[in-house]
Amino acid sequence: IELADGRVYRRSGSCDSCERPGVRPGQCCTYVMLPLARFLTPDETYWLSLHPGLSLSEGAEGQGVRIEIACRHLQDDGHCAVFGRPERPQMCSDLPEWPGHLDGLPGGAESCAYKFEAVPSGSGAGVSPR
Repeated sequence: IELADGRVYRRSGSCDSCERPGVRPGQCCTYVMLPLARFLTPDETYWLSLHPGLSLSEGAEGQGVRIEIACRHLQDDGHCAVFGRPERPQMCSDLPEWPGHLDGLPGGAESCAYKFEAVPSGSGAGVSPR
C-alpha cells in the first residue's frame, strides 16, 4: 500500500481471527482508523480532543484519527455475523491496509497476525491488497 506521502508498505501474514491465547477476536472491528495526509496543527489536535470518541494516533508512518465505533455486525464473542457472506464488505478482507490500523489494538501491533514492512522507494514492490 502507498501512503499519501509516497511511503510504501508491504503487508504479510493472514488473518487468524485472533484465535490465539490472550487475544480477543474482532479487536480491529471496534474502531475505524483514518490516515491523515498531513500532521495536524496544535489547534486542530485540540479541536479533535473536544470530540468524544475521536482520538489522534501517531506512529512512524504519520498520524491517523481513531473513531471509537464498533461494526454493527460484530457479535458479543468478537466474531463477525456476516463473515463468509456476500454482504461482508471487501474492505473487511483488505484491512489492515497500513501500519496505523494496528496502532489502536489493545494488545498493540504485536497482537495482530498481519505485519508490515517498509518497501524502499523505487522498488515498485508496494502492492495494494485490492
